[in-house]
Amino acid sequence: MNHQLLLEAMDDVLNNISADDPLDTQLDSDGKDVDEDALLKELNSLYTPILIQQSLEKDISAKSNAESALGGTLTERSIIAFDDEARMAQLIAVCAKLIAKQKNTAAWQEFEKAAAIKRQSELNIQKEENEAAKTLAQKYLVMVSTTNLSSTARDAAKDLLPQTQH
Repeated sequence: MNHQLLLEAMDDVLNNISADDPLDTQLDSDGKDVDEDALLKELNSLYTPILIQQSLEKDISAKSNAESALGGTLTERSIIAFDDEARMAQLIAVCAKLIAKQKNTAAWQEFEKAAAIKRQSELNIQKEENEAAKTLAQKYLVMVSTTNLSSTARDAAKDLLPQTQH
């Protein structure tokens, strides 16, 4: 199948998927039982590290933001901030995916296929653009290591620069 046909088919699929805001809809059990103990066990193994990481990030976000501001890269989008509302929304999203996975719903099957397509597309892009991407990354690291006002950013770029030679 050529790329144009594939893109058109993906457009059709996207148009047929509900675009409701997931935060405005209630999840129903649609008659399928779930093994809550298994879900809790999986959630514990998957999400506890995220909770720990978010807690650590919360503790260091002020220093990170100060360094980013000094380096001229602090923007609204680059601020690392996990307020309780955002953390809870993320947890609920993970729980919903685990429930859908266990039920093997049509939406879960769509999600799995879309994720597989996304992963393969990313790999294809990386293969196709590998040399140009290495060159761009090297130029970026040289720029940061020589011109950024933040010593942390300069040091991080200098540490990473040798990896562009592989």
